[in-house]
Amino acid sequence: MICFKAFLTLQYNINFRKKFSNIPATTSSNIIYIFIPIHESEKQVKETIKTFTSVTLKIKNVIPIFILDTVTSSKIKDTNFLCINTNILVDDTSTSTKTSKLNYALTYIQNTNSLNKYKNIFIGVYDADACPSRKLVKYISTLNLDPTISVFQDIPMYLNQESNSIFLNYYYRFHIRRSLGIEGLNILGSNKRSINYLMGSGMYIKLKDLIAVHGFPNLSDDITLGYELKLKHKKVFILPNITKVSYVHTFGDLIRQHLRIYFGLFSIFNVIKESSASFIVKIKLLFLSLADALLEVSEFIFLMIFTIIDYGNFKTWLIIMSMLVVIAYCYEIFYELIVKKYSGYSSRKINFLGPILFYPLLFFYRTIVIILYPFYRTKIYKLFKRNTRKDNTYEKNISTN
Repeated sequence: MICFKAFLTLQYNINFRKKFSNIPATTSSNIIYIFIPIHESEKQVKETIKTFTSVTLKIKNVIPIFILDTVTSSKIKDTNFLCINTNILVDDTSTSTKTSKLNYALTYIQNTNSLNKYKNIFIGVYDADACPSRKLVKYISTLNLDPTISVFQDIPMYLNQESNSIFLNYYYRFHIRRSLGIEGLNILGSNKRSINYLMGSGMYIKLKDLIAVHGFPNLSDDITLGYELKLKHKKVFILPNITKVSYVHTFGDLIRQHLRIYFGLFSIFNVIKESSASFIVKIKLLFLSLADALLEVSEFIFLMIFTIIDYGNFKTWLIIMSMLVVIAYCYEIFYELIVKKYSGYSSRKINFLGPILFYPLLFFYRTIVIILYPFYRTKIYKLFKRNTRKDNTYEKNISTN
């Protein structure tokens, strides 16, 4: 069902992108600042600035803000580079993280804009390795914004990722069903569907609403932020657009990535505790957030239930495994369709043996990580700092291409 909804979302997305070619050049009173935090990589700084400068070129009301830390700025040998690019900020926090960089830039924007202009300002956030569409940025900059919408959320997706790990290569295909089928556009309802969390990269937040929740939360700047806005009844508009982003390249980093995701999902307890929202609103959000966590492990739960109900019955196992294999092939074909559409070529021939071997592992991979979570919870802070200061994913991609 999730895979089928992902296919519908993709079709809607394709039709939506066709409208980009005829966007009129209108004058908008809205100002959009795009924050791009960059961590400890000279090559990444130059490539990222080049990318986002090109994306926002001649769109007057969209301003990219690049946030570096002192280590990154000190690595740049060409000092004129920092002088020429005036939209560069340097976060001098001793333990600079992605969140500290975002809040540093947020304070800068607040100090340079008068209070009466806040209602017309949106803050965009992209990871340094993201490649947003110029047409999408132009589309947002020309929108006659609905005053009831607090956040525009793009759909980040991991496309055409080739890793040395076969497991990771199949995981990229497996994850697509969540990106489009769960986090994507709500085909069956309103386009203004409000999801419970945000996705970190490709989100545009109304400045006054961001200030109302005291800026970006410590460590988890996307999932927790989404919870806080949800409790204040703020709406999220899912932009039916795919933006290609990079992913991790080792199995260990994949585990750490999901430990951080669960940290964000389970932050709901602290958010509810500190919120002044009504009891009913809190319970509803708690139920939905826990449902998100359970959805991560639903396939494995499905497999275990049928195993317990009819343990040892060969016919039951044959039916279950046949279903899993069929779903696996659907993911493979779906992935090839998306890669061909957005990359212009088919990445490789569909392997009919790989899915049988690896997809059963993927069905309970996240279950294993969620079991590990309580044991690693006290180390999550270090994982976030590792992610925001040492993970030079973009540079790895450059070296492998």
